Amino acid sequence: MGVGVVDLLELLGDHLPVLGRHF
Repeated sequence: MGVGVVDLLELLGDHLPVLGRHF
């Protein structure tokens, strides 16, 4: 897909601070 894994992690981190802490 055109979206990279890093981009997905960044989006998840923005919406879910808890996940952002783990990554």
